[in-house]
Amino acid sequence: MVAFVQYADAVLADLRRDRAEFWGVHLEVVDALLADASDKVAHHAGVKLAQALAAFDQRYGEESPEVLDLIRRLAIPPVLGRDQALADCPACESLGVAEGEHEVDWRFESDDSPVSTVWFYATKFACGVCGLQLDRIEFEPAAMKSQWEIEGADPAKYEAYADSTGYEEEAADAAYEAWREDNRL
Repeated sequence: MVAFVQYADAVLADLRRDRAEFWGVHLEVVDALLADASDKVAHHAGVKLAQALAAFDQRYGEESPEVLDLIRRLAIPPVLGRDQALADCPACESLGVAEGEHEVDWRFESDDSPVSTVWFYATKFACGVCGLQLDRIEFEPAAMKSQWEIEGADPAKYEAYADSTGYEEEAADAAYEAWREDNRL
């Protein structure tokens, strides 16, 4: 039952739906189930963080700051996948790779000009330096964000545009290739 409730709440969050409206009169029972599970998830995430930090200290604890900086830079993948973004590791403060999805949020200014924000919604995280791996449910107990704005992002690189005739596959391919080029480190 707890797994179902956790999954349902994750889906509601992904859909940005009001969970109180969805669960209705069962919300108190759902919250009680989640509170118990939350304690277990927090414990599990804490153990993962401690293990990752211990692994980091064991491997790199005696290294100079210069060597550690080089190790951190080499651990960053040279190319990110379309559904990946860099994120700070909550254990060792290196850059790791989050998996998830990008979403473009469009809004219109008073003069009807469009303004966009590109968001990343993470579902998994892995650090190549300390070995930490987290699932979305473990982000909050590990003090890691599950969503963030991609500063200065070009929305055309994150979504395909459609014209009056429908979806343009070539435009989507070109946008994806441009995005991959920009994400080569």
